[in-house]
Amino acid sequence: MFVMQDCKLLNALSNKSEVNQNSLEESQRRRQEADYERRLANLEPYLGCGDPEREEAYWRFFRETKARLDLLRRTSVAPKATALDLEKVAHFLENLDHEWERYPSRLRNRLLKLLIDRVEVKHKATDIEVMLCWKVGLRQVVKIRRAASHLSRGKPWGGEEEGLLKLVWPSSSREAIMAALPGRSWAAIGEKASVLKICR
Repeated sequence: MFVMQDCKLLNALSNKSEVNQNSLEESQRRRQEADYERRLANLEPYLGCGDPEREEAYWRFFRETKARLDLLRRTSVAPKATALDLEKVAHFLENLDHEWERYPSRLRNRLLKLLIDRVEVKHKATDIEVMLCWKVGLRQVVKIRRAASHLSRGKPWGGEEEGLLKLVWPSSSREAIMAALPGRSWAAIGEKASVLKICR
C-alpha cells in the first residue's frame, strides 16, 4: 500500500509559516496577472487608431504585455493548501493502509489516477505482464499467470465439432456426448446446442 517515505516532506508541508508565505506569493501573482489584463484591455481600443507610428508602438506594447501574461500563467504554481488541508492529507496518508478497503472505488480510482502515469500490459498465452509507471518515475512489474482451463473455455468450435454435436446431442447419453467432444465441458456443450437450436 502507499506509505509516506519522506518525513521531511510531510513536516515541510505542515509548517504553517510556509503556508502563509505561499499564500502571500500567490496573492502577489494574482495582482500582477490582473494588472497585465487591465493593460491589455486599455490597449485594445487604440489598436486601430489609424496613425501607423502610434499603432506600431501600441501593437508592440500589446504583444510584450501579452507575452508577460502568458509567461506568468505558465509559471504560476497550483493553489496552495491551508494548514488544515495539510493536516487532513497527513491523516489520510497515515491511515491509508488500514482504510483502503473501506474507501469507495471512485475515491480509490481518483487517488490512483493522481499517482499512476500509465499501465502497460503484455500477454502471451497464460502469462500476463503488467508494468505500472508511477508519476514519480518509479516502474513496477507485476506478473500474472492464468490457469490453462480459462483458455479452453473460449476455444472456438470447429465445423467438425458442430457436425458431431448435431449427430449425438438429440439421442445420445451424457457420457457418450462427453466422450465424443473431449476438452468441452457439459455446460459449454449445452450452450452450443442451444445456439445451434438442437433439441434433445
